[in-house]
Amino acid sequence: DLWMLARTKPNVILTGPEQRKSADFEKALRDDEFYNRICGTGFDEVHLLNSWGASFRKDFGQMGFVKARLPEKHNPWILGSATVRTGRPFDSICQLLGLRDGNYHLIRRSCARPDVQILFRDLISPISGDSFPELDFILTENRPTVIFPKSISLAFRIYAYLLRTEAAKHPDKRVPCPNRIRMYN
Repeated sequence: DLWMLARTKPNVILTGPEQRKSADFEKALRDDEFYNRICGTGFDEVHLLNSWGASFRKDFGQMGFVKARLPEKHNPWILGSATVRTGRPFDSICQLLGLRDGNYHLIRRSCARPDVQILFRDLISPISGDSFPELDFILTENRPTVIFPKSISLAFRIYAYLLRTEAAKHPDKRVPCPNRIRMYN
């Protein structure tokens, strides 16, 4: 039982709003040992309150009730979102969570990344092949690059091609630049 275990063991609990509405969560809140261990609540993607809370996952819209059960003095909330717009969307979130002007700190940072450039390149090579010379420019330019292939299989073939091409340039090295090309999936 998550909430029984949470009374004494873990330092961090990751849950969705559905678990916070359960009878077991209510019991845990009434348990002094559990309640006294709570030191903060984080809510990422808080902008979903407006869309998901209205239809898809209605329990998102009930997070304000959870907030009311945990006094701010004892339990500060950290709300995160990269996409909350000012005006009605922001005001709606404040209303749903009971946030009043002057009772919260708002930190806005730009999502603009002028150092990031998005390039689209058409592949002339067959997508089912294992040679992609139109990507050779990546090896000659000395800047970080991220490639988003449509599948893990294609990612692996591009990765293998780039490694082979780099190795051909440095036949004297056993493993040329092992940290230069990486695959994440």
